[in-house]
Amino acid sequence: MNALCEMTEDRLTQTLELVGDQRLVVQNNAESSLLRIIGRDGKVSLAIHVTEHGPVMRLEGAAIQIEAQGELSLNAEHVSIHGRKSLSLSSDGNVSLDTPGDIHSDARSHKITARLGNVDIKANDDVTIDGERIRMNC
Repeated sequence: MNALCEMTEDRLTQTLELVGDQRLVVQNNAESSLLRIIGRDGKVSLAIHVTEHGPVMRLEGAAIQIEAQGELSLNAEHVSIHGRKSLSLSSDGNVSLDTPGDIHSDARSHKITARLGNVDIKANDDVTIDGERIRMNC
């Protein structure tokens, strides 16, 4: 593996050649550090920007997989997940949604199916169903 070091007036850049014609580029200046893995096509696949407030990580690629043998936990003040074409959540066991606040669901249409067993609705207060037509046992 070859390493290259380059220093300008305000920053130090180090480059390390990796397998598969990839390279690790580390840029340091007084305010932050930037670590990037750059592929043979010149695209950045991993970037970690380290500042005094902590690191910010960005992964980019055709497919990215995160796998853990045990627990995988995300904890943040706000978590946002967006799928540009679709979003799928699945489990080999149970799924639980729990919040002390409200849950809002908005879509063109909703379908709830219980493949085996009941659909139970329980409310501490009123249950309101508002629709053009309420069709029961149809």
